[in-house]
Amino acid sequence: MSAPVVDAVALGEFLGRSESALEPGQLARISGKLGERARWARAGGAWGDWNVLFSLAPATRRLPAEERAGWQERLSPVAPLLAAGDAAGALDEILSWQDRPDWLIDWTTFWLHLAAPENPWWARWIYAAQPNTGAMPLLLTEPGGLTAGDVRGIYEQLAEGWQFLGSVLVSLRRLLEVEEPERPLVALSLVYGTYLYTLASWRLSEEFTAVLGPVAQVLEGLLGIRRWEAMRIGAQGQVD
Repeated sequence: MSAPVVDAVALGEFLGRSESALEPGQLARISGKLGERARWARAGGAWGDWNVLFSLAPATRRLPAEERAGWQERLSPVAPLLAAGDAAGALDEILSWQDRPDWLIDWTTFWLHLAAPENPWWARWIYAAQPNTGAMPLLLTEPGGLTAGDVRGIYEQLAEGWQFLGSVLVSLRRLLEVEEPERPLVALSLVYGTYLYTLASWRLSEEFTAVLGPVAQVLEGLLGIRRWEAMRIGAQGQVD
C-alpha cells in the first residue's frame, strides 16, 4: 500500500486561516512549552511515577483511581519501552492484549512521542480510524489513505504521513517558529483547530462559537500542555 501523501495546497490553506487568528509570538510560545515538556520527560521527569503517567496524558487524566491501579501492574513492563521511545516493542506488548481499553493506544503513543518525537502521537483528534476522521485525513490527497487494516499497520502509515508532513513544512518554510521535531504535531493541531471553528460556525451562532475560546487556548488543550503547566512536580515527583 502506498504511503500517505500530504496535500501541500490544503495544508497551506489550513495554516493560513489558523495563523491569522493567532497573535504574534503565540506559536513560538507553544513550541517552547512543548520542547520544555519533552525535555522534562526525557530527563526522567515522569518515568516511575504512575500518578504522573496517568494524569499528564490527555487520554487518562480522568481515569478513575481504581482503573489506574488495575492497569499499573499490567503496564509496568511497558514503561521502560516508552521511556526508550521503543515504539515497536511497546506496540508488540499492548497489541497482544485482547482486552485493551480504548484509551491505551492514545496513552502509549503520547509517551512514545514525548520520548522520541519521530514517533507520532495517535490521539483521536489526529486520527480516529473507525469514522476515518481527524486532522490527518483532512490533509491527505486520498482521505482514505490510512487503511492498513490492523492497528500496527495504521500506526506505521500514520508515522509515514507524519514524516511526510514534516518534509512539506520544511519545503514550504512554514511554522519556522516551531522547533522542527514538533512541527508536524503543531501543524495538525492548527488544522484540527480550524476544523473545529469552521464546524462550530456552520452549526452554531456566533455567541456559541465563542465558547470554544481563543485559538491559542484551543491549541494548548489539544496538545495537552495546559494540563502539564497546571501540574506542580514536587521534589519526590508527586503531583500536587
